[in-house]
Amino acid sequence: MTPPPNDRCLTFRRVYHYPFWQIQRSDKRWEWDVATTPFDPATCPDAEANRFFGYWRKRICGDLLGDIADEGFIYIPLQGRVTEQRSFQSCTPLEMIAKTRAACPNHQIIATLHPKEQYRAQELEHLHACAAADPLLRIETGGRDMFLPQCEFIVPLTSSVAFDGMFFGKPAVLFGRTDFHHLARDGQDPRAFENITGHAPDNSNYLWWVRQHMAINAGHESAEAKIAAKLSAAGWPVDV
Repeated sequence: MTPPPNDRCLTFRRVYHYPFWQIQRSDKRWEWDVATTPFDPATCPDAEANRFFGYWRKRICGDLLGDIADEGFIYIPLQGRVTEQRSFQSCTPLEMIAKTRAACPNHQIIATLHPKEQYRAQELEHLHACAAADPLLRIETGGRDMFLPQCEFIVPLTSSVAFDGMFFGKPAVLFGRTDFHHLARDGQDPRAFENITGHAPDNSNYLWWVRQHMAINAGHESAEAKIAAKLSAAGWPVDV
C-alpha cells in the first residue's frame, strides 16, 4: 500500500470486502482509529448486530457454511517473504511456524502459500525442509475454501483470512499488527495458545462494530454523513 504523499492527503481503503471502507491519515491498518480504539461489546446493539452478522456471514461464507467443522488441524495462511520480518510483524513467517509447533507439538499444521505471491527458490527450500523434518507439517498452495471451514484455529501474521475466520467461528493467534486484533490472541503472549479451541469471543457484536460503526458502509444511508465526518476530522473543509 502506498502511503499518502503528504499530510494533506488521505488513504481510502476497503475493509476487506465491498462495500465497507476506511478513510484514514495512515496507510498502515494498525494505526487506524479502529485499531487504536478499545472494543466494548456493551455499547453494541445486540439485536441489530446479530442480524448484521447473520446477513454477512451468509454473504462471506456462502455454500461453505455447510462445511464448517473442527478437523483438529492448525491453518497457517502465509504471506510473502517467509524468511523476512517486516515492520508490522512480530517474527518471520518461518519463525511463526516454529513457534506454533513449539506450542502445539501434536497438532497437524497446514501452512499455505499465497497463490498470488512469487516465492524465491530459497524460501521454498526452507519451507520444504521444515516439512521434511516435521511429519505433522504440510505445505500447500491456496486452499482457503478447503482449510478455513475445517481448521481448529488460524495462525496468521495479519492475513485477511483471519478476519474472514470470525464469520466461520474460528479463533486466531496473530503474529503481527493489524486493525482487527481486538478479539484475537497475541502470538507474543506466552499463553496465546492455551485453551485456544475454547476461545469464543463476541464475533457478532465485534464485526458490527468494525464494519457498521467504525467503517463506512457505502451502501448504507449513513455513508454520506460518515464520509463528510471523516474528511472533516482529517482537516478537510467539508460541511458535515
